[in-house]
Amino acid sequence: MWIMYAFSLGSLLPYLGVAIRRLHDSNKSAWYVLLPIVPSIVSRIEGFEWFGIISLVISILLFSLPSDLKKNKYGPVIVFKKKRVKKKPRLKIKAKIK
Repeated sequence: MWIMYAFSLGSLLPYLGVAIRRLHDSNKSAWYVLLPIVPSIVSRIEGFEWFGIISLVISILLFSLPSDLKKNKYGPVIVFKKKRVKKKPRLKIKAKIK
């Protein structure tokens, strides 16, 4: 049980970083990150385990919102350009059969 709590605490900061960045991409405040955390904490109480499912549904709904395609109050849109990779020509081996 302590291993589960240690893993939860260890993964909390990366979760918050990714969640806040994703919410800012969809022009939402970072305070929305608390919505799935509250049911997750309540699910630790005996008899309220099903609140974990509510937390999962809220997370999926929040993080699947479409991104804002224009500049918002959290910064400009980052556009990644695809790099074209030049393919190396294949070596042609000519074998002479006698």
